Amino acid sequence: MTAARAVTMASHSVESPSSFLTRASITSPTSTRICMLMDPATGTTTINSDVKAYVSRDNGTTYSQATLTDEGTYSGTQKIMAGTV
Repeated sequence: MTAARAVTMASHSVESPSSFLTRASITSPTSTRICMLMDPATGTTTINSDVKAYVSRDNGTTYSQATLTDEGTYSGTQKIMAGTV
């Protein structure tokens, strides 16, 4: 696996790619993995519905949604979320 062209993180309330976090790569990757910490809000937070992650492998021209999985608890109520495209 090569480093991600662009890694994006957003909650369900963020729609604009301009607010995403990006990291450049020298070569175009064949796959991308994203890992993030989530501290759920009060109530029920559903991954892949309330919390989504999008990644780009072509410098932000197109984005694909990564299917997030719960990788366990980091600390207290913070959850580790990860996904691959």
